[in-house]
Amino acid sequence: MEGIGTFVITLVGGLVMYAIINWVVKEPGRQLQRKFIKLGDLRGKHKDEIVQVVGPPQSISAVDESTILLQWTATGYLIALIFEADICKGINQEIAT
Repeated sequence: MEGIGTFVITLVGGLVMYAIINWVVKEPGRQLQRKFIKLGDLRGKHKDEIVQVVGPPQSISAVDESTILLQWTATGYLIALIFEADICKGINQEIAT
């Protein structure tokens, strides 16, 4: 009977630790996502307005001569926005885990 009690305590402790670690690791992504949500509809917003709220992008890629793709990432969250002449045209990709 003692072995079962130890097993249950170990199992519950492991699950609690997993939940805590999972929350801590993904919190930066949740914070970034909340900042984007606060901005509301991103279409039509100037790049500088977005950067002022969420910080600089981690990646900038040229799509063509007038279009760029900016990406922000944090553990558990990624968002990629399309810009033409520094005006956001919309979300190209968004992933939240």
